[in-house]
Order: sequence, then structure tokens, then C-alpha cells
Amino acid sequence: TAKPLIMTNCHTDLDHKDLCRRCRHSGIPFIDGTREGMLAVRHLFAFRDRDIDDPAQASEPEQGPDPIAVDTWRQRLTDVGTGALDEYEAMQMLKDFGINTPNLALADNEDDLVAAANRIGWPVVLKTAAPGIHHQSDVGGVVVNISDAEDLRHHYRRLSAALGPRVLVVSMVEPGTEIGLGMTNDPQFGPVVMVSSGGILIEVLKDRAVALAPVSLGEADRMVGTLGSDALLRGVRGQPGGNRDALLHTVAAFSQMCHALKDQIGEIDINPVMVNPQQAVAVDALVITRP
Repeated sequence: TAKPLIMTNCHTDLDHKDLCRRCRHSGIPFIDGTREGMLAVRHLFAFRDRDIDDPAQASEPEQGPDPIAVDTWRQRLTDVGTGALDEYEAMQMLKDFGINTPNLALADNEDDLVAAANRIGWPVVLKTAAPGIHHQSDVGGVVVNISDAEDLRHHYRRLSAALGPRVLVVSMVEPGTEIGLGMTNDPQFGPVVMVSSGGILIEVLKDRAVALAPVSLGEADRMVGTLGSDALLRGVRGQPGGNRDALLHTVAAFSQMCHALKDQIGEIDINPVMVNPQQAVAVDALVITRP
């Protein structure tokens, strides 16, 4: 037959290594489990229908990332080796690839911290930038909505005593709908990007869409449209929505970055992207290099 052929087994508690080997020798994909097999068929039809329904959705973005940014960050990530960028560098990388980020600065003493906050503008967020801490809120390392120098000094003394003197001061971003962005560099498929409900909901709801990088604006629109959070982005019950177009451009730019740096990056976690009526802003980022 010229049609795709797979074998699916519905007895998942048994050992099927011999059957799997025989299928592989015959060139037949073997899928262990009824649910997994049906999902594979569904995804195969979805892949077919995507090209039929809207060929533009399957196309790559017309304009790629800045070549200078690509070369710069390929070299920097190679120099880092195995590990993770600190948040300051991670945010700088996002900015270089056209992703909107808040104003931020590093400091390791009170006077420099206050001077940085005055440049950035009040109110600000204070975060520990101690090496090795990638989820600051888990260790009490984030203080939001600090509106004056006295409070900033007070919170800095507490953070520096507990976690060390190195901190980030970041401009506050107007609240909005929280969206999560992520990437996992799959050994077979390459960078797979994810869009989801963000904030604490990223760990509570299975509200996500995934695609191979890079994605076009059309595919970003399709991905965001599958989320329950999309209703919030469009506005509900008289509440203002978010700048959905800005989010779509953020998703597309993020996917371009992931594709361009696929040989250097293993994982990326941006949570959240704050989407308010004016803009979409990535307020937190973790970038793990690829060994």
C-alpha cells in the first residue's frame, strides 16, 4: 500500500520489545498504547489539513532575526557551555531578538541600586540575582511594587543578607493577561515552542499549544486561538483585552530565536509574558544551554 501504515497495540502492560523490533525491521512504526496511537493518527491528519486549509500557516516568517544578534548569541552561548544564562543576560538576549522586555539593571550595593531605580522610573521590582537561583520567587527573592528609595533600601538589605548582594532592579509592567512561552529542543524534531496560560496557571491548567519552530504569524494566531486565555486577550464582560497582535509578534520572534540558536539552547522558559492593552512584555526568562 502507498498509504501510511502503523501498528498500534492496546495491551500496554505487557512487554512488546520483540514485536517492536519486528515492526522496525519491516519499516513499520510501532506505537504502544491505544491513546498514543489514536493521538498519532489525529496529529497526522492535523499536519495534512494544516497545509490544505491554509498553506500560509505552514510557511516560515518572511523576515528572520538580526544576523548580528544570531552570531553574537551563538558565540556567547557556546562560551557559557553547559548551564544557564543569568536573568540579566537572558533578558538582553530576548531584547536583541525583538522581544519586548522591561527596563532593568544590575546592582550589588544600595547606592547603585537606588541610582538605577531613579533611571528606570518608579515603581520597581527587586529580584535577587545570586548565581544558581533560577526561580527567585521560590526562595523569597522577589519584591514587587516598590515605590520609593527608603523601601528599596529596606528590601535590599533583607535580600542581600539572605541571598547575597547581587540583585536586579526592574521596571514594573502594567498588569494584563499572563501568557507562558517555552521551548524544548527535542533530539528528533528540534526546537518545539509552546504557548500556554501563564503565571501560576501554567502548572495548574493543561492549556497549551505547541509547534515546531519557526512559526509564522498565522500559526501563532492559530496557537493562541486554542487557549482558554484567548478569551481574556479579546476582552470579556466589559474588561479590556490585551494587545493580541503584540503577543503574536512575540510568539513569532521567540520561535525565530529558538530556531536560529537551536544548536546552542536546550530549553527556554518565559513566564509570564504580560499582555496588557498597550503591549506584550516578557517579564521573566530562564535560558538553559544545550550541552
